[in-house]
Amino acid sequence: MTTVAKEIIPGLKTSGITISDKLGYALGDAGCLLVFGLVGSLLQKFYTDILFIDAGKITLLFLLARVWDAINDPLMGRIVDISKPTSAGKYKPWLVRMAIPMAISTVLLFMKFPGMTMGGKLAYAYVTYILFGMIYTTINIPYGSLASVITSDVKERSTLSILRSVGSGVGGIGAMVLSGLCFSVAKDPSGAILYDANNDPIKVMDWNKLIIGVSVLAFFSIICFLLSYKFTKERIAPEPYNKQQKGEFANSLKSLIKSRPFLSLCTASMLLIAGQMFMQSLGLYIMDDYFNKPEMNIALTLSTYVPMVAVMLFTNKLVMKFGKREVCGFGMLFSGAIFLILMIIKTTNIWVFIALSFVAGAGFSFFLLEVWAFVTDAIDYQLVKTKKRDETNTYAVFSFTRKLGQTLAGVLSTQAIAWVGYNALNLIQTDATKSQLYLWGTLIPSIMFIISGIILLFWYPLNKKKMDELQQAKISLYETSAAVADAENSYLDDIYTGEKNDTKIDIPGAEYVSYDEEGNAKE
Repeated sequence: MTTVAKEIIPGLKTSGITISDKLGYALGDAGCLLVFGLVGSLLQKFYTDILFIDAGKITLLFLLARVWDAINDPLMGRIVDISKPTSAGKYKPWLVRMAIPMAISTVLLFMKFPGMTMGGKLAYAYVTYILFGMIYTTINIPYGSLASVITSDVKERSTLSILRSVGSGVGGIGAMVLSGLCFSVAKDPSGAILYDANNDPIKVMDWNKLIIGVSVLAFFSIICFLLSYKFTKERIAPEPYNKQQKGEFANSLKSLIKSRPFLSLCTASMLLIAGQMFMQSLGLYIMDDYFNKPEMNIALTLSTYVPMVAVMLFTNKLVMKFGKREVCGFGMLFSGAIFLILMIIKTTNIWVFIALSFVAGAGFSFFLLEVWAFVTDAIDYQLVKTKKRDETNTYAVFSFTRKLGQTLAGVLSTQAIAWVGYNALNLIQTDATKSQLYLWGTLIPSIMFIISGIILLFWYPLNKKKMDELQQAKISLYETSAAVADAENSYLDDIYTGEKNDTKIDIPGAEYVSYDEEGNAKE
C-alpha cells in the first residue's frame, strides 16, 4: 500500500516584517482606540450628566450587552473563519468593510434628541450601545488575528504587540484630549457664572463640544483603518476553511479552557483592562468633582500613557533577558502598590495624584505593550499541542474576556457612583461623596492590578525557559510541515505522470494517510 505524509499546517514559516507592516499594524489599533477610547472614558459621564440615566440602569445595560456578546463574539469569529480570502488576505479586508459603519455607530452613541422621555433615552442607549459593540467586534477580531499571519517569528510578534499598544496609546489621546475640552463653566438662568466654595468656576459637560469632538475622532478612525489595510501584508496562509462539524466550536472552546496559558492570560488581561478602564472612568469624576479640575483629566490620562513611550524603548530587551511573564507580572504588582499608596495618603494636591499615577503607569505599561504577544504565544502553545492553528476562535474568546473586563469596570464604576451618592443634578457634590469617589478610584485599580500580577507570576506557565522550548517546537513543526508538503506533492506528481513510488516517506512527527491511484485520500 502506498503512503505519504499528510500536511499538518498550511503555509510555511515566514518572517521579515517591514516598516510598512509596523506602521500599518499600529494604525489599526489607533483606529480602534480613537472610537473605543470614547466609550471607556466619556460614555458613562454622557449617560449620567447629559441623558441623566440612573447609574443602576446603566449597570444593567452593560451586563445585558455582555450577554449578547457571549453569542455575538463566537459568531463573528466563525464568520471571519469561513470568509474567503481575497488577493489582499483573509483578515485585512474587514478593516475596509467596516470602517465607515464603525464611525457612524460611534457618533450615534453620543447623540441626544429633544423631547425624549427617560424610557426613550434608555431604549436608544440600549440599541446604540449594543450596535456599537457588534460592529466593533467585526473589526477587532480580524485585526487581532492579523498579527499571527504577518509573521511567525516570536521577536517580531513581540514588536508587533508593542506597536499595537503604542497605536492604542496614540488613538486613546483623542478621547483624552476631548475629555478635557468638552466642559464649559456652569451658568444660572441669567447667564451668570456659578462658583464653588473655593470660588472656582463650576464646570459641566457640554454636549455640543462633545458631539463635535466625537465626530472628528470617528472620521480619523476611518483614515487609520484604511491606512492599516494599505500598509500591512499577510504572509502566512490561514487554515483553509472546512465545513464545521457539529460540536467543533464546543470542542475548540473546551480545548482553550483546558489551556492553562490561555485561561490564565484571559484572566490577567481581563483584570488589566478592568482596572485601567475603571481608573479612567472614575478618574474623570475625581478630576471634575474631587479636585474641581475637569480640564486636568488630560494630564491624568497622559500620566498613564506617557510612561508607555519610555518603557517601550527597553521592553524587548527586558523581555528577551528575563521573559514576558516575569517583566509584566512584577510590573503589575508595582502599579498595584502605587495605587495603594495613593489611597492611603488621600492627597488633596492634584499634582501629587498625577505624579503617582505616572509612576503607576510605568508598571502596567509592560503588560499593555506585551499582551498581544502573550496571545500569539497562547496560539502557538495550542498549535504545538494540537497540530492546528485556531486564530479566529482564540481571538473571539479572548476578545470576549476583555469585554468582560470592560463590563466589570463599567459595572463597578457605575455602582461606585451609586454607592457614593453621586447626583448629576447637583453642581457640587457633598464632601462625603467626593471622599468616597477618591477611595474607590484608587482602591479598586490597586486590587485588580495586584491580582493580575499574581496570576501572571504564579498561574501563567510560560516562563522564559518554556518559551524558548515552545519556539523550538514550533520551528520543528513548521519544518516538518514543509517536508511533508514537498513529499506529498512529489508523490502526487508521480501518480499523475504514471510513475509508481511505493516508498513510505519517513518524517518524524508526521501523520500518514493512504492514497488511491487517482490521488484521493483513503479512509
